Amino acid sequence: MLYIITGKDFRKVNATLAQCVGGYGGASLSSYSLDDFSADLCDECIVSQELFGKERFVVLDGVLHNKENETYIIERLSDIASSRTHFIIKEEHLSLKLKEKLQEQATKTFFLEDEESKIEKDFSIFSLTDAVGKRNKKNAWIALQRACGAGMGDEQIYSTLFWQAKILSLVAQAKEGAVSTKTLGLNPFVLQKTEGFLKHYSLQEALGLSSLLLDAYHNARKGKEELSVGLERIILSL
Repeated sequence: MLYIITGKDFRKVNATLAQCVGGYGGASLSSYSLDDFSADLCDECIVSQELFGKERFVVLDGVLHNKENETYIIERLSDIASSRTHFIIKEEHLSLKLKEKLQEQATKTFFLEDEESKIEKDFSIFSLTDAVGKRNKKNAWIALQRACGAGMGDEQIYSTLFWQAKILSLVAQAKEGAVSTKTLGLNPFVLQKTEGFLKHYSLQEALGLSSLLLDAYHNARKGKEELSVGLERIILSL
């Protein structure tokens, strides 16, 4: 049997994997990564059987990143699909061409990245930066949760917020006469929008926001606090 699971959200992917295996009490589970995988190993998994009729699950985790592995899997796809062993191919993303080839033989497919893409299309990160710019704590917190739900990583969210805080600081300094707005090289729309946000921030507050975000990032790198926790704390302090 052959199962295909794709997606970047490891929690959803692992929950789906557990769902596949969970219906078979006492089943054995082996997982092979790109470093572990070989054609000989896979050949052995195709023909081998567990003692006493137990079910066997073999997870091929990210092995299709290698072109040789991909060619081998496609060549043996029919044998893999008809094997007594339950094969689970787990990848973050598959090309449309490869997805269609695997789908022809798969018993079940779970293309979670397609669901993630649909969510992302409904969400714009600018709703978060706008809420932070307007210092709207409630809307910023809601947008932060939506960003996480859309599959955005903590560092991606941090980078977006830090960019916003940096622009706020630069335009605030220009407003104080420290620098010229012409030297900032900002798009006129971005400049005008940021000037509107400065109704809610003083120069020191804009600089303080940048400092808080940078501290949250460094604390996460040092293992002192999860970046997601630090970002939420900053949003709630607006």
